[in-house]
Amino acid sequence: MKAKQKSFRNWPKGKRSLGELYFTEVFNKEKFPKYEIEFPVGKYRLDFAWPQYMKYVEIDGEQHYTKDGKQHDKIRTKILSQFGWSCIARIRWEHYQDLSDKKQNALIQKLYKNISGSSSGGRALD
Repeated sequence: MKAKQKSFRNWPKGKRSLGELYFTEVFNKEKFPKYEIEFPVGKYRLDFAWPQYMKYVEIDGEQHYTKDGKQHDKIRTKILSQFGWSCIARIRWEHYQDLSDKKQNALIQKLYKNISGSSSGGRALD
């Protein structure tokens, strides 16, 4: 019998995914502006939020790419935008892992620029 995959709505509060743990290290290493983890906005929690900029980043597992997951995220993004929040990236963890180092670094640089308005992080990326 196949193990039932956890629904995105039933993910334990405060439990970080491997992708979220990875990006926590990246954001710290690259000296991103101060951010909040699992930041609450109404009934939602944002994976990485920069309240001072009203911007957030989501690191998504494959459950977000099912029909129900896509619909849920579409509604969620719309509601969050009504609160003034801007999603600057939804990173599909499975795809991110397949990117070359160069493309991963370019994405991280782009995130930094979109969050802070600056062209590079605390250090140059290889």
